[in-house]
Amino acid sequence: MLWGSFFAIGSLTIISAGAAFLALSIPSSWIAVLGLLPIALGLYKLYELYESKPNPYKDPHEIEMSQGIASKSDRYISQSLSVATVTFINGGDNFAIYIPTFAANHQSIPIFIVVFAIMTSLWCLLGFKIVNNPVLGSKMRTSYCLLF
Repeated sequence: MLWGSFFAIGSLTIISAGAAFLALSIPSSWIAVLGLLPIALGLYKLYELYESKPNPYKDPHEIEMSQGIASKSDRYISQSLSVATVTFINGGDNFAIYIPTFAANHQSIPIFIVVFAIMTSLWCLLGFKIVNNPVLGSKMRTSYCLLF
């Protein structure tokens, strides 16, 4: 799960740095128009959802394959990818902060990368310690079962 967090934060940072350098090459009058892009994409996806006809019947072979027993390494990779996906999706709003910051201070990007790596490590360590704490961890596991 640690690697999933690093992968997602690293991806957010790299994409933001690339977008910051790209933003420097785009005329400022066009940057305001780029705000319409997410709205257009959302409307397109809404139309696509409206037009699609969901299939309520699943292929029995597909169900059997999805219920297979995975190896320990497959579960580790799956958990890491799940963490990376959730972290990346939840961090999508960070682009609004990272891109202007990186565009204004492009010399400081390596410092940001080091700080992000250190803070990601510290947050993951803190989460590990809390979950493995005898008092807090057992309460969290009980609450998790009640919530989900």
